[in-house]
Amino acid sequence: YQAVAASFSRVSPRVSASAMTLGAGPGRLLRLVHRPLARPGVAVAATLVLIDAVKELPLVLMLRPFGFTTLS
Repeated sequence: YQAVAASFSRVSPRVSASAMTLGAGPGRLLRLVHRPLARPGVAVAATLVLIDAVKELPLVLMLRPFGFTTLS
């Protein structure tokens, strides 16, 4: 969450105001301005979540009961 929040907070309000002055609506503003500027932060956050999930996977496989399949 912190990587995504930091990425979106890095986008200046002046950029949003300029885009809205030029006629961009809220959806277009998000799609064409905010999303490309926040993409690196979102990629870092997704990578951290993936690494943390893969790191915990062997522990889950070792601690599961024998002959019992769980959702995880």
